[in-house]
Amino acid sequence: MTNVARNAPCPCGSGKKYKRCHGIEDPKKKTSRETSIEPPTFANLITNYNSEPILKLLGALQLIPVNHGHEGQLEKMARLTLLQRRQDDVRPFASWQRLLATIEPMGYPDDPPTNAFTHNAFFREGNYIVYPGIYVGMTEILNQLLECIFLQQNDLPEAFKKDVNDGAGLLLFMSNEIAKGKNHTRYMYDHPDYDKISLPEYNSLIADAGIVTFEKSYLKKLCPHIDSRYDILNEFIVPFNHPDLENEDPDENPVSLFPLIENDEEVIVYMPTTIPNALIEFVYRKAHQHNCYMSLAELLQAKQFDNSCRALSKMKWVATDIKLPTDSMNLPIREFVFQFDNQKFGYLCFIDTIKKSVTSPNRNALDDRNKIVVEFLSNLSKEQKFQVLSLFIIAETGIDGFFSWNIPLTGNQTTMFRYSELNTIAYAENANTLSLWKFAKTYTQTASRMRIMSIGGTMDSYAIYDSNKGSLVHSDEANPDGGMMMISNGSSNEFYREVQKNRDEHAVLLYTGKVVGYTKVMRPKKYAAVFKDKFVSKEHRIVIEDYHFPIWVTNYQAEKTVDTTWTEIICEAIAYWLQRMASSLKQIFQPVTLIQFEIEVVISQNLLEAKEFEIKEVASD
Repeated sequence: MTNVARNAPCPCGSGKKYKRCHGIEDPKKKTSRETSIEPPTFANLITNYNSEPILKLLGALQLIPVNHGHEGQLEKMARLTLLQRRQDDVRPFASWQRLLATIEPMGYPDDPPTNAFTHNAFFREGNYIVYPGIYVGMTEILNQLLECIFLQQNDLPEAFKKDVNDGAGLLLFMSNEIAKGKNHTRYMYDHPDYDKISLPEYNSLIADAGIVTFEKSYLKKLCPHIDSRYDILNEFIVPFNHPDLENEDPDENPVSLFPLIENDEEVIVYMPTTIPNALIEFVYRKAHQHNCYMSLAELLQAKQFDNSCRALSKMKWVATDIKLPTDSMNLPIREFVFQFDNQKFGYLCFIDTIKKSVTSPNRNALDDRNKIVVEFLSNLSKEQKFQVLSLFIIAETGIDGFFSWNIPLTGNQTTMFRYSELNTIAYAENANTLSLWKFAKTYTQTASRMRIMSIGGTMDSYAIYDSNKGSLVHSDEANPDGGMMMISNGSSNEFYREVQKNRDEHAVLLYTGKVVGYTKVMRPKKYAAVFKDKFVSKEHRIVIEDYHFPIWVTNYQAEKTVDTTWTEIICEAIAYWLQRMASSLKQIFQPVTLIQFEIEVVISQNLLEAKEFEIKEVASD
């Protein structure tokens, strides 16, 4: 950046020519002989120089994949810079060289990232690239909130929906435009080699700090075209001298809630990695203002419970119609019973975190309820004894919580996951009917020999169990009794990202014969980029995107919202071979100008009604 032409745009993103910005020589500047050589510090930078270019640079730094994991550090630096920010700031702009010398490559992150570097949010125009930063699960929660508000029947106030529509539409558009400018795609993640990062390479990556800047005149013209109003941006702009900036707690200060700053002509996204979190907090804030927070929370947690049941169905757990004993304690839970083996029941106990904060159930109350359910299910049949896996799932709404469970009764098992963790396990490539049972059994047996400390949650233990081929300890070495096993926080990061990338959940254009819109799809299997419609319906829909329009392979024969194995196999086979032959068929399809192409599959009724297996009665003797 030392050879910027004098008439070229300044790399700081100010919009001015270099000669009138950072290329200006300070007439009062001392010569090198007069100036003492002192290493530049960040404190000196934010005290003596204009804050705006510094905040632009901090925003640009978050767009470099190698900085993924340093978002907490960048948030702290942004807060300190905002504390020094002034209205009508007349302090000089720091030279580009000084900025680069002060904020060098950050090296190994203190907290390895759980998320992929980029995620995918869904809204009106389909897919929007967002940067989740250090906020685990926030993109998924945001997607579910938008789905509850706009894609399912509800009684939420129209004024609330309008606010969310405007805010989400405009902020997601800005995030996606930033991603386009960097050529970033969804679910990006590469293991960086920190030892090989050179300062010149790093400098070239952050040279486009102006990418986080939007002219106000452009946004005002844009808003009518994306059905948003411009003044909603005030909900995301951090004001000057905000009193909470003094608070060092990242959950309490406004940096994670207000990702924008403004000047007379521009809006600047100084914290692109907090946009998903800021939108969630915005939705909750507006829900409180419109007195519909509990209704929204109920919709969200009902959706997560339904998705948890679908995840277990994906693992071939079979839903039952067993009615459990009445919950006399009126706990904030949702319950369902599955059967996943001839002698095994799965008891799903979904814990509502919003209601929990109101009614405050303790662990003993949940344990008492679990004992009642296990006793009931174990003795449901006089002919045989059933074993029970008690599966506690904690709803995720952006509110932290902790949970522990007691040792299960002999012959039964108990385990717990957060909502997103269950979905990660269910959609892993090697997940099967007995995966959760075997893990719970292994965990219980290991815990009987040594104390397990898994600060990051059960998912870290499951990832080790999965990678270690069904064991939490080394299979070929003697493992002592007693002592403590420490599970490293973040042990499941790679597992989580791999499943997320393979699942590749995104939006695809669909014409149903009546309306055109976007539907969410995900890849059910890793072997090919064949995607299945995420929403439950009687139609079986899968899609490939290897042509210039989506090709849907559809079957309309099902009488229930459950796919048969043969429906899935035949439709997948057609889609798979269309994909394999794409290089030859593209020339044939090229003249076709349709928004989609659909192939309807009709299957023999005998195959459609075929059963996967029959549960046989077992003689008691």
